[in-house]
Amino acid sequence: MSKKASKPTASTDLHDHERELLRVMQSMGFGRVLHLQIRNGLPVLNPPPQIVRVIKLNSESPPIRPAMATFALRQEVAEFFGFTRSLVSSTLRVIEVRHGSPLILELDAAELFTAVGPTHE
Repeated sequence: MSKKASKPTASTDLHDHERELLRVMQSMGFGRVLHLQIRNGLPVLNPPPQIVRVIKLNSESPPIRPAMATFALRQEVAEFFGFTRSLVSSTLRVIEVRHGSPLILELDAAELFTAVGPTHE
């Protein structure tokens, strides 16, 4: 994928692998996705990444809403998939998920340089 990969705005803009990853994140609510491989801008789900769900005791968990077929993506979800689409071959060490959306990413600095390409002055 190119650096200028499109940023999706609706669920219908997602590839099947992106849609499945989003479903997992929404189902988990809070937690982390560990060691997610990205190839040609898409998440690799076989082998699956490690999923760590965080459960806060003594608090009410909002009910998981049934997934709708078509919906607008939250800004952080659109930005996440826009970023992953810009990657050719990378591994996201940690994706921190809150309220079903990816909010914080950790990746090796060398992989970041691969994502943005070399700079020439």
